[in-house]
Amino acid sequence: SFKDEATYHRLAQKYAPNPPVLPNDVSAQAHGLTSLPSAYPIKESAAEPWFQERLYQNFRYKRGKIEGAGPTGHKYSLIAEEFERIVSGSSYLDIGSNMGFFVAKAALLTDKPCIGIEKKGTFRLQAEHVFKVVGTKNARVIRARFNPNFPLTDSDVVSAFAVIHHLYLMDGAFISLASMVDYLAMAARKALFIEFIHNPGYKEKAEIMHGRSFNDYTETRLVNALKQRFSSVRKLAEVSPSRVVYLGTN
Repeated sequence: SFKDEATYHRLAQKYAPNPPVLPNDVSAQAHGLTSLPSAYPIKESAAEPWFQERLYQNFRYKRGKIEGAGPTGHKYSLIAEEFERIVSGSSYLDIGSNMGFFVAKAALLTDKPCIGIEKKGTFRLQAEHVFKVVGTKNARVIRARFNPNFPLTDSDVVSAFAVIHHLYLMDGAFISLASMVDYLAMAARKALFIEFIHNPGYKEKAEIMHGRSFNDYTETRLVNALKQRFSSVRKLAEVSPSRVVYLGTN
């Protein structure tokens, strides 16, 4: 999370070519934040402006609409057809929801509960702002650190985008990659979207941090674990040379 405006602008310069001037936001002060939320209006319509997020997730939104941009938009464009088909009319759970892009997207496709789990409080508050602007009354984000003892609520569809390397390698809470997949799969009645990230640096750092081997953190092991839990498993999209999204369905 960013602790002050200087940190925010440093991140904004990294992820956006023209970082905006932050507006005054009474809600941020009311929540006791030492920085302002990253959303800012794009001057398109005084009556109904678009808002833009340009930190880790990159998207714009207004009443009844949310559209991905940058890497977030690229990823969503690759999975949109299956995501919208499967999530439509379903309950939804997103692990590591960040500022709520996928939760808001899901909430526009269904009247059932759409829930995100996010460990950073600033991102949770920003997600609530997104939901308020978009008008999704069935969406919410819970602030929590995901681990094997976290009581997952069964949902029709579960997603874990760009997060399993944090859950398994950085947090070290699960004894194996397969056990983490098992835990996620138990909550997914219909489908699990899961993204694998190839980065040897994460594995090496995790082995130093936790003093144990993480040799099972491979794409092959992930696919095998998914096949143990789902009747159908397929590679849905290659997001980049180092990122791939799989879909397990029952």
